[in-house]
Amino acid sequence: MIRNLLLVISATLNLTLGWFIYDRLTDTQISQSGTEVSLPGQPSGVMSVSPQLNQDPDETGLSGSPDESAPDSPAALAVTGDLTTDYRDFAAYLREQGYDEALIRQILLATINRDHLLEKPVSATQTWWKRDNSDPTATVQQDLDWQASKRLMLVDLFGDAVVNDPLFEDLFKPMNSTLPFLSSDKQIRIHELQELSDAENREMFRGGFTAESREERLEQRADMLSTIQQILSPDEFTEYQLRESRLASVLTRSMAGMDYSEQDFRDIYAIRAATEGSEFQLSREDGDFRKTREISNQRIRDYLGNERYKEYQRSTDPAYRSLQSIGERYGNSIDEINQVYDIREETELAVLEIRQNQSLDGEARREQVEELRAAAREKIAKIAGEETAASIDRNARRLQRMSGRFR
Repeated sequence: MIRNLLLVISATLNLTLGWFIYDRLTDTQISQSGTEVSLPGQPSGVMSVSPQLNQDPDETGLSGSPDESAPDSPAALAVTGDLTTDYRDFAAYLREQGYDEALIRQILLATINRDHLLEKPVSATQTWWKRDNSDPTATVQQDLDWQASKRLMLVDLFGDAVVNDPLFEDLFKPMNSTLPFLSSDKQIRIHELQELSDAENREMFRGGFTAESREERLEQRADMLSTIQQILSPDEFTEYQLRESRLASVLTRSMAGMDYSEQDFRDIYAIRAATEGSEFQLSREDGDFRKTREISNQRIRDYLGNERYKEYQRSTDPAYRSLQSIGERYGNSIDEINQVYDIREETELAVLEIRQNQSLDGEARREQVEELRAAAREKIAKIAGEETAASIDRNARRLQRMSGRFR
């Protein structure tokens, strides 16, 4: 990557010097002409690519016609509101000089980006000690508009094949890492919807988190998903949800410590989506998240079997992930942490039974709970070491809040 960057910079500097010398030797002049390009399915005139120099010949030192001369150096091009830049002629010149097509595309992309930066007005200096009050939605929309304009220019310069060029993947296939089966147009549209949704979300919660803003956020996301569903086919939308829904995100994070296949993920996702919803909307409608989760867990247990379900349960328990972190700090193996987790689970289940035993008075319950936990701590120290046991003691309340099953 660094070598490619240095190569592009070196080539651009050499070309700039060459153009500078050429401009001083030629007696020709670049005439004015303009071309407006558009992509299928997009409005025309989003960005015009006008290969002319809107300058006085005396200022440029050039005279003549475009048929008799090469374009001006990109380093000395005039940058105006519609980017009056001779990119096409510059690309032709590079080809005449024998440059590789891939390198030509890199140079042109770098030049287009540079001209855009030079064209942007200087923004007011943001004071570091005050919050940035700029509109995030407007900022994102401006960037998306520029990306659309850049796509138009690149297609005009290099043809439709540029859509599949890996160099321009971020522009033409921004969702390729997760949704490579979608066309460029669909990826771009979904990317734009997600970017604007995220910007609206940041603006929505800028003033603080409230029940009202949370409901507005849920409605806004539902609207976005409805729009995406209209863009995609039913099968495509199913695959989208498997990758981009809230449930998919939760599963990807929570199952990180489990050994599972793609089919396992698909099946577990389907079980939970049917019970809780891909955006947990069914759980909200039911009003009892714990109840819907218990239904999901029983179905997942039936699917995985008891042994693999224990692995799933550990992996999806935030308390287990915290125990893993403790174990990594103090050099414990996965097997040791699994044993520690099982001891804690068994102990807390027994503690819950004691607390629910109404035949015992409060003092008797406290004594039995203390005995159980002392015995559990001794086992944990023997398996994982004193440092790990002490850390678990320090984090005991936090671990219990994370698990949530024994409160």
